[in-house]
Amino acid sequence: MGYTLLIIQSPKKITVICGPTSTGKTSLALEMARELNAVILSADSRQIYKFMDIGTGKIPVTGEAAVIKKPDHWIINGVPVYGYDLVTPDQTYSAYDFCLYGRNLINNIVSSGNNLIVVGGTGFYIDSLLGRVTSSNTPPNETLRNELNLLPLSELQTRLKQLSEELFNKIDNKNKVRIIRAIEKLTLPEQKLDIPEFSEDLSFVQVGLKTVNEKMFSTADNWTKVIWEKGLIKETQLLIDKGFETSAPLNGLIYKSAKDYINGVLTESFAIERIQ
Repeated sequence: MGYTLLIIQSPKKITVICGPTSTGKTSLALEMARELNAVILSADSRQIYKFMDIGTGKIPVTGEAAVIKKPDHWIINGVPVYGYDLVTPDQTYSAYDFCLYGRNLINNIVSSGNNLIVVGGTGFYIDSLLGRVTSSNTPPNETLRNELNLLPLSELQTRLKQLSEELFNKIDNKNKVRIIRAIEKLTLPEQKLDIPEFSEDLSFVQVGLKTVNEKMFSTADNWTKVIWEKGLIKETQLLIDKGFETSAPLNGLIYKSAKDYINGVLTESFAIERIQ
């Protein structure tokens, strides 16, 4: 761990750990945070969802983890982790939403004199947080989002196609979250976005993890087996029972495979293989 201690020397120097799935981002961040008495901000577009813990890798599968769930953050092995459980799976959440949340959190953590580590696999979240990309000038509208979330995917597709066939063909038009955001941008007036500035003279050190493909594939295979054994099916069934079966987060590869197993579309071995 000695080499990592050089990365963060004060609360004004923030490490950002990124990289592909199964390169050990979360494990490294937790280890560093314990050494540095730091707080973690998760920048992962799947981990923002409540009730989706096992299939999104909120907890490292290696070793035993002591987890305490607080109203606004988790504590994993004594380390405070923010960015989990921000919305339910049927709610829309954009990179702009994350930028607002993350910047306010960083300002609060830094002003309290604590170290902070950002870790995640969603590059667009990180780019938005650090100001490398500019968010749309159409801020989120919860009233419109709630209305659109009640509509089936087919009706949303029709509505977007009527508004802009060009945009319909450009985006992932089977992703309900992206369709809703596209409709939002097309139907609401642009405004000057109120993005908070960082309150301190901060610097960010980005650490990109990588490994050889064979190791990454092996790690992903083992991770899949562990989450399957540790309750992925039970978690997916709970999400279905709560009424989230058709929500966009449950149509990602991991949860869709689990749903297909529950519904008898896939055998257990084929479901596991597809996730791997």
